[in-house]
Amino acid sequence: MDPIIEILTKNIMNNNKYNEKLKKEFIFTINRIYAVRPNLEQMYRSMDYILLYSNLNDEILFLVKQQKYFNLYLEDNVNQVLDDFLENIIRSYNHLMNSL
Repeated sequence: MDPIIEILTKNIMNNNKYNEKLKKEFIFTINRIYAVRPNLEQMYRSMDYILLYSNLNDEILFLVKQQKYFNLYLEDNVNQVLDDFLENIIRSYNHLMNSL
């Protein structure tokens, strides 16, 4: 796991301002990001580009939705770091989709 995510996780989980739903959404989002990566890499190696394109599109839509959700409820510093992290992933997925 990235050090940024470890710090964000500690900050969000230990902050009493955030409700349980927000904490669960954060954990779900991070787990999904790290669970999908090996699958995407496997699809790329097996040259299953149609399935890869579809999954990348689904992940981008999911991350954009989550990004908007977190923008509503997180404090400025935490939100900015998480927003940058998610934006980098979205950009990398978009780049990969454009290269297919």
